[in-house]
Amino acid sequence: MDPDTTLGPLISDTAAANVYDKVQAAIVDGAQLMLGGDAPDSQFLAPTILTEVDVDSDIWKTETFGPVVAVRSFSSEDEALE
Repeated sequence: MDPDTTLGPLISDTAAANVYDKVQAAIVDGAQLMLGGDAPDSQFLAPTILTEVDVDSDIWKTETFGPVVAVRSFSSEDEALE
């Protein structure tokens, strides 16, 4: 209830660990870590930004219930829609 709070915990330690594992797997698959990526502190996971995420990576193909942004560049609208 603190008005200065801008980011809260995930629902459980397990949820935070699962999101962290998805981030680490994306990095192994070639994603570039731009921010965050630290191991969770209990239910808290730092905001994380990944770029050049592989389209076959789980973090790209599935919804991630955590403070993670996965980004890819594209050359055309068709490529973006694909």
